[in-house]
Amino acid sequence: MKPSIQTYLRLLCLVLGIIFLAEAQAADPVKRYTLLEDKFRTIEMLRAPGHDFLFDVSAWLNADVQEVIDEAEGLSKTPGDTAAKIAAATAFLNKYDKTEQTLRVNVDFGIPIFSFTIGGIKFIPDFRFGFNLGFHLGIESRPLTAADIASLVPAEFAEIASCGLNPAAGEDIVALYIAAACSDASEEAAATPYLNKYFWPSNAATPSLFPYIKGEAHAGFLVNWIKGENWFGHVNLYALGRSDVALRVTADTLARNADTVDLPEEDNTTINAATDIQLGYTHNKMTAYASINEIKIATVSDNIAKGGETNYGFDPLFRLHGEYEMELAFLDFKPFAGLHKRKAYDFTDGLYVGAEVGAFVWGDRLGLMFRGMLDTEHITFTPRAKLWFAQLEYSLKVPVKGEIDGVKPSSLHSLDFRLFF
Repeated sequence: MKPSIQTYLRLLCLVLGIIFLAEAQAADPVKRYTLLEDKFRTIEMLRAPGHDFLFDVSAWLNADVQEVIDEAEGLSKTPGDTAAKIAAATAFLNKYDKTEQTLRVNVDFGIPIFSFTIGGIKFIPDFRFGFNLGFHLGIESRPLTAADIASLVPAEFAEIASCGLNPAAGEDIVALYIAAACSDASEEAAATPYLNKYFWPSNAATPSLFPYIKGEAHAGFLVNWIKGENWFGHVNLYALGRSDVALRVTADTLARNADTVDLPEEDNTTINAATDIQLGYTHNKMTAYASINEIKIATVSDNIAKGGETNYGFDPLFRLHGEYEMELAFLDFKPFAGLHKRKAYDFTDGLYVGAEVGAFVWGDRLGLMFRGMLDTEHITFTPRAKLWFAQLEYSLKVPVKGEIDGVKPSSLHSLDFRLFF
């Protein structure tokens, strides 16, 4: 029996109810950014480039992210002695306590390759490559003990946690490490460039800064396929390189060091051979698909011995998505719902529901579209203009919750520009 519109509406209402009841569990900066980035990826999925795309650039950011970074970097230039600088840094952290700042820039290129048919299946290959850079800055109060000392210094000094150090208020952690019996001459030489940069807090109750930076690049072949009128999907084989750094920055470190994040001498870049797989089915006006992205096939190279493992890791991203297309007068209307899941966050965190409405002419080459979407944290408004060989899209994510795990979610803005032929 064919499902009715009422059936789909009931399903949408069920998803809406689950979304409003869901609570995020991603206070950790890396896990927090992982969830946010996958929400960004959902928006990118909803505007997936076709076979004819050449270039796509997009950015997500908080409106005041640069202001917060500039203010943090200027603390070490505060007039007065060290105590005055620490007082200014403490005031800054208290001012932005329980807040977060996010920035992500993504650039993709596509080179279409001729299509062909084998055994009744049409294959549509492309060569795709690109890169993205993400930055997340959380500020919040967390208990700090000597067991957390490794979180205050670059990853290459992870063994510092086993040295039994007991820093005093305001003490240089790296200097203490060099003086400890657990470090030899070579380790002391490697640690010397980090002197006068990382300090134990004078007041452990003061909020800390949790900066996280991730960069990655990918290149490979994406092959879409279509079988008959119902089945579709793709296989994407590519190299995925990833590097990141996560730190905890105290008020004392901010007061004495102008660099909010001091990149380590040794990076943790890891390059994997990976694949994405999608399988979908469409019937009448209903379309649904499942996909698994970033499936690790093999490690091509890494720098674990010197830089450690990536904080982000290489866990696959699972996704389910369904949509229903209909016409309302001269408008195209498409409600949709879905979910995404990765190890870093809970099942309910990846739920979303929404709808698109638009009007297009000349084979969809010219037109306007508007999308509204609700997930566990934000409601997203997205207008898009399509102009023959170019596309411009703006998105605004507005929080629907005042606090998540003790942190206030922020409004996020995005702009995407795409060229195709």
